[in-house]
Amino acid sequence: PAADGAATSARAARVCTAHESISGPGHPSAAVDVRLRYLWLVVVAMQRFKYQALVTPSADNDDDARAKLSSGSHRMVLRAVNSETRRSQVFSALVDGEDDGPFKAGSPQFMVTLRVVGDDVSDCFGIGSHFSLWLGSNIGRGIVTRRLLL
Repeated sequence: PAADGAATSARAARVCTAHESISGPGHPSAAVDVRLRYLWLVVVAMQRFKYQALVTPSADNDDDARAKLSSGSHRMVLRAVNSETRRSQVFSALVDGEDDGPFKAGSPQFMVTLRVVGDDVSDCFGIGSHFSLWLGSNIGRGIVTRRLLL
């Protein structure tokens, strides 16, 4: 991941240098255009991941959590621990609940699909990794069951 960031910065520097040599470093539009090109390179360089996970709704918001996890797509915040640094990190994710309801009859758990974008996602999410789901409050806890192809 660090090498990817360095490569992105190097590409952005080449784009900046090339643009400034064409319009001149003092040109008013040069600074804005350079920032936009750098932003585009950073967004393009972010990696996309898709996982399947088993989620247990929080007991505090059981009805609300069950409604949000049972079906449909919801943008949520995921909090997971980086396996290398042991520090907690947050990610924005699109969470799709299974329309079939609970994982098994009588079980409060739900199978969901997570779509996450970021550079450090693979450091925090792998098979067996634990995470928390947030949507205004704690919605539940989950465990990654497998990585899916995009």
